Amino acid sequence: MSIGKNFLKILSRSLVEFTNISNYSQSRVTNIYANTSPLDVFRANKTLGKYDLSLYDWEYFDASRDRLWHKIAQDIKDRSNVQDYLLAHSEGAVEIIEAILKDEKLDWEAVNIPNLGGIHGLPDNSIVELPATVDSKGFATRKGYELPMGILSLLQQEVATSQLCIDSIVHADRQLAIQSLLLDPVVDDLDTAADILKRSCLPTSNFSPPILLDQFRRITT
Repeated sequence: MSIGKNFLKILSRSLVEFTNISNYSQSRVTNIYANTSPLDVFRANKTLGKYDLSLYDWEYFDASRDRLWHKIAQDIKDRSNVQDYLLAHSEGAVEIIEAILKDEKLDWEAVNIPNLGGIHGLPDNSIVELPATVDSKGFATRKGYELPMGILSLLQQEVATSQLCIDSIVHADRQLAIQSLLLDPVVDDLDTAADILKRSCLPTSNFSPPILLDQFRRITT
């Protein structure tokens, strides 16, 4: 099979997987997050205007993704425009897989891996993004990065928030879920945290593994 035909086959499979979850519409995702209270809090403190910041443009990227998937579906149907995908932008997956399979050392600027001493002050089991060398043995990173206290403190808070979130699901503990949300510096109100919890869990419950479904229900009630 030629490279072009093989690539279209892979794209076809990807499109099928995407279609399987497409009932969870982008507009619904938008409504969950764009209308979530923390963003209102963030807007209200005038940070955006003062520093000329902008939030994620949900409508723009929704439309952009829709156009892309429509083009992919049409190209697969017509078996055309293969060249558009052969030199497509990569976020590293292809290069990393190739380096592992061929045992060719590859320096990559950012991979997500367990910390394992990579950054001082963070737990070994926290997932961090670090430069790494990749080959058939896996990922090798430099150890012992020292970060300024202000940045390290923010990362420690994010790790604690993530761990509380995980624990809240594992133990179906609503209080841990609320604590996780309240650790986020943007969330400064208990009612806001409860509202985010409800909006985040319930709309995704139909797409969650059965083992998590009961946990979600117990956490949000």
